[in-house]
Amino acid sequence: MTRKRYLPVAGMLAALIAAAIAALARFIYPHSQAVDNYVNVDASKVPVAGDPPLEDKTGNFYLVNLRANEGLWGNDDHTAGGFVAFSSICTHLRCHIAWEPAQHWQTEREFATGLFVCHCHDSIFTKAGVKIFGPAPRSMDPLELEPLSDGTLRVHATKVHKGTAAYAPPDPKTMIPPSQS
Repeated sequence: MTRKRYLPVAGMLAALIAAAIAALARFIYPHSQAVDNYVNVDASKVPVAGDPPLEDKTGNFYLVNLRANEGLWGNDDHTAGGFVAFSSICTHLRCHIAWEPAQHWQTEREFATGLFVCHCHDSIFTKAGVKIFGPAPRSMDPLELEPLSDGTLRVHATKVHKGTAAYAPPDPKTMIPPSQS
């Protein structure tokens, strides 16, 4: 092959490889598009206790309103319930976590419908973000959350707290109890 033919082919091949790598990196490492590092969730969109989580694709998070002790694994674990926001990025290899409303699971405490699932490597999390299966090293990472006076919830999409150990309930410091919501 002559040099005149080789250089355009090599250039096009290099551009194709670079585009494929960029697309793969964007898939594996999605990043937040949140304006000013937070997203306000209007009071009319805030889920009622026990409802399915609200997904916000702009900030890459799920807003969950848990009933007392909902989504916990161990019989000795307890929470008052309330609001918690979880990053939709898996703690394993940073793939996207999806809410699967038709999935069923059971402990000695409850029979529940709905799980968070990372389809890259099959890590599974309860509605309370508790890791119950798969290679993820810990439970889902909660985000900083604050109530505003008009009932809006502000989710700080870039203020990520490290999730609790597998099977452990969410840290109460990362939740807004029902009395404050």
